[in-house]
Amino acid sequence: MKSLIVFSLLIFSQVSLANNYGFTNLSQGDVDNIFKEFSATFGHSTVTGATSHSKIFGFEMGVLAGVTKSEHIKDLVAQTLPPGSDEVNFLPFASLYSLVSLPLGITAEANFTPEIDIQGVEFRHLSLAGKWEVTSVVTLPFKLAVRGFLVSTQLAIEQTSSGSSTFTGEVEFEQTQTGLQVIAGEKYGLLEPYVGVGLVRSSGDLKATGSGTIFNSAVTLTNSAKSDATSLQAIGGLQLNLLLVKTGIEYVHAFGASHLNAKVALSF
Repeated sequence: MKSLIVFSLLIFSQVSLANNYGFTNLSQGDVDNIFKEFSATFGHSTVTGATSHSKIFGFEMGVLAGVTKSEHIKDLVAQTLPPGSDEVNFLPFASLYSLVSLPLGITAEANFTPEIDIQGVEFRHLSLAGKWEVTSVVTLPFKLAVRGFLVSTQLAIEQTSSGSSTFTGEVEFEQTQTGLQVIAGEKYGLLEPYVGVGLVRSSGDLKATGSGTIFNSAVTLTNSAKSDATSLQAIGGLQLNLLLVKTGIEYVHAFGASHLNAKVALSF
């Protein structure tokens, strides 16, 4: 019950912050920076290391919360916020996740946020991944795993802004990510530290439907802009494995942004 309450509070903080988002007079560079920070925020994670949950069958389900340090979006949003408003220094994210471990070191993972439609904000998120523990068939002095993932995120926000480009309507962000990670770690009693590297490709569209525009004339005349980016990932985390409960914290640097994840989960 406590996990559900925490998840609900995080979801409403997501909606509250999204209501403060506003973009105006965007250049292509601005669009690319928005996508990069959103890509870092909505990347796939279950805050797990290289070790399989079980050699035969295992199940884990929990709540994941994350936050990304905002550098570019903070400056862009500040152009549309009323004087005296709080800055958007961080981008929050919350989701549910589950994973199932199968024989031969295979793990299937899903990370999702139930569809939200509150106060002019619509949000959908789903990421799927498959992980294989290489050391289930190869002997190494540490655990080693590879993970591939696919992420789909949609965010729509009602916006009214004025300035050099006036806009009233809906701003839509749609994005897909694909990636591959290599993770190494080891268990030391109840603790499991791990590190990893990854390669992620992100692509998507930013659209404005309504009266006016959020883009400058050098970007588009159709009120939509595309962005594609590829980035290396640096990953470091620590998981605490109790009898039926797992908690963990994870740092990820990708697309030039720093992101922090934390989780609490039930494990069987």
